[in-house]
Amino acid sequence: MSAAAPLMTIEQKGVPQATKHLHELGERGSDIRRVSEKLRTVYRESNKRRFAGRLGRWAPLDEDTVARKHRQGLSSRTMVATGALEKSLTAPRAKNQIDERGKEFMRFGTTLFYARMSDKGTKTQPKRKLVQLTPKDRKKIVGYIERYIAKAQT
Repeated sequence: MSAAAPLMTIEQKGVPQATKHLHELGERGSDIRRVSEKLRTVYRESNKRRFAGRLGRWAPLDEDTVARKHRQGLSSRTMVATGALEKSLTAPRAKNQIDERGKEFMRFGTTLFYARMSDKGTKTQPKRKLVQLTPKDRKKIVGYIERYIAKAQT
């Protein structure tokens, strides 16, 4: 007589809970709008640092531009004349602001036509990159998204 092979038993515990958690993870991964305000804040704060000169320096204004701005009573700061551009990129719900949030995307920026010319440069105007997220800013954004998707932390 040969010995019978031992019986193997498998016990499943927590399957409904694990299924629920995986479903919730998928839901959060397909709609990140719940963390959009935190991401918007990182973007806005980065832009504030940029306009304050704490995040790199833009090419300085030439003497003619400084003189013209002075005659017209405009701000002498680089990239600031009336303040409309700065406000559209740094203030919540400002005029000329782009603030679009979808399930899988977010788009922040400005509708001011001259922003593109500044950002790209022209024949007569040097390139002055408006938005420049630092590696720390990018890491913060990724962290917010990861924590939300993985752990539902908003």
